[in-house]
Amino acid sequence: SNLIERTEFWSIVAVTIGALLGFLFGEASHLLRQRYRIRRLKHLIREELKAIAAQMEQKKDIIRKIIKNLDEKNILDGRSVHMLSIGYKNHISDLYEHLTVKQRNCLHVIYERIVVMDDFMDSIKKEFVFDQKQNIYNDLYGGYKVILQDFLQSCSVVDGLIQSYLNNDPTDVFYVEDCKEKG
Repeated sequence: SNLIERTEFWSIVAVTIGALLGFLFGEASHLLRQRYRIRRLKHLIREELKAIAAQMEQKKDIIRKIIKNLDEKNILDGRSVHMLSIGYKNHISDLYEHLTVKQRNCLHVIYERIVVMDDFMDSIKKEFVFDQKQNIYNDLYGGYKVILQDFLQSCSVVDGLIQSYLNNDPTDVFYVEDCKEKG
């Protein structure tokens, strides 16, 4: 009877240890898979930023052509291939807690600037024609040139932000570090 009780006791201990080890190995495996997934998603964002940087010169060229045509009192259609943002849009919520505040803010500004630019470029001709029909601007061509020159400047800002991010030193776009020092 005593031998049976000891055997039962050790059987329970063995099963408990086995279950505990199984749980620990399962959790460790899950953590490793999650860590690998986050690393892959960060790499995806970096590759997407490289593609945006490569595409930026085309955007600048289109803007320059529109400005040149405005000088000649013509308006060109600004529609073109939109900048890549699928990786960011689909995965920023998964990456959010794994990025620094500066990284998140830098990415936010990069992607929002390109969305604003793409949206404006898609509608520039339509908006211009509408404004022209309203006849409320003294120098419609000059006004649109100023807006487009601002977008050229925005392209340069995006280029700089992308480089800062890729160099692992994201620009503090919202001056978070300054706020910490003052606070």
